[in-house]
Amino acid sequence: MSVIKLIFTLLLVVLVAVLTGFNLSNKCTIWFFHNFENIPVFAALLVAFIFGVVITLPFVLFRKKSKTDKKKEMKTEDSLPVSQSISGEALLDVSDASYTQETETEPKEKNKKSKK
Repeated sequence: MSVIKLIFTLLLVVLVAVLTGFNLSNKCTIWFFHNFENIPVFAALLVAFIFGVVITLPFVLFRKKSKTDKKKEMKTEDSLPVSQSISGEALLDVSDASYTQETETEPKEKNKKSKK
């Protein structure tokens, strides 16, 4: 599985490099309190992405847990898997119930009556 991830990552890096190479000649003018002329479009996109990551990091790293997050944690810690919450004896009692035998025999009797 890790080999597949490695191949996928390498293909993605190659794709980004190829697209970057084709777009290096595209230039634009950016106004940020001053006119910056002949800036490569790829550089502008890269700087915008890096600023977005830098601005988002403090919100992700230093977020406080909300009440719903705490409730979800408590529920997952307290709950048991279904297989552990039902005992084996209870499962046997359900499978040996008489109603399952009655429901299996009824269609056979009806079929016999309809054939006569």
